[in-house]
This record gives sequence, structure tokens and C-alpha cells, in this order.
Amino acid sequence: MEAVRNRVLDVALSLKEHGVAGTLDGDFSAEELEKAAKVTQHLHIGSIGQASFVGSMNRSALSMGDVELHQGDFNALRKHLAETLGLTQTDLESLTSAIEKDPAKPARRGRFGKCVANWIATVIRKTSTGAIEVSTDVAAKIMVECLNRYYFGQQ
Repeated sequence: MEAVRNRVLDVALSLKEHGVAGTLDGDFSAEELEKAAKVTQHLHIGSIGQASFVGSMNRSALSMGDVELHQGDFNALRKHLAETLGLTQTDLESLTSAIEKDPAKPARRGRFGKCVANWIATVIRKTSTGAIEVSTDVAAKIMVECLNRYYFGQQ
């Protein structure tokens, strides 16, 4: 509880440093609202394996930390997905098959072939039933980032 209180205080102080103070009744001017939108506060909201998840006031992002996952390194892809999502050997064999069946490298990041996209959907269904104990949005972010690194390398 104290950590949450301290974090809220940090956000308030950061806003004040950027000229966003508001009034006693809680109103903010248009200028203050514009300034507040530019202040980014990153909050570490959880970790799974070596991946950590960082949220901000207006969006979330996935930080892969020290994960070594290079373009074309399928063994590292399998290992990371197994460790972070708890995928089974069957899940990973299905991914192998999906990658082999799809045509070559996708045209751009996040636009996978039909077979890989179907594999992602299958894993997402498992998260919604509790077969994989990670939230759907976190699982999707991990899979997409890992597959992007596999196909395109680190960005």
C-alpha cells in the first residue's frame, strides 16, 4: 500500500514539475491538460520469466530486457515462449509447423502468415480458458514481439 501511495505522489510531483498543478477544486486548464498529456510515467507492472511489462499513463509496452532472441533463431524463440508463457511441447511443435507452412518472412512486422496467425489465435484461446496462466493481452504482446524478433531481428 505504501508503494502505491509513493508512486501516486511521484506522478503528482512530476506533473507539478511540468507546470500541471490544477486548482483546489480539481480543475485543470486546457494548457495544463496539454502539458499533462506529454508527461510519461512508466510503471513496472509485472514480470514473467525474463520479460517485463511496463505501463504508462496512456499506453503500454513490452520490454524484453536481456532476452537474446535473434533473427532466425528458432531454438531461442521456442525457449523464450516456453519459459514466459508456459507453452507445451505440443504448442511449440504446432508453431514449428505453422512457420514451415507459411510462405517466407512476412512483408512487415506484426503481419504474419495465415498459419502463424492461426497459431497465435489458438494460444490466445488457451489464455481465455485459463490453460495458460497469462492474460490475453500480455500473451499476445509476448508472442508478437518474439515472432517479430524471430522474423526481423531486434529493433
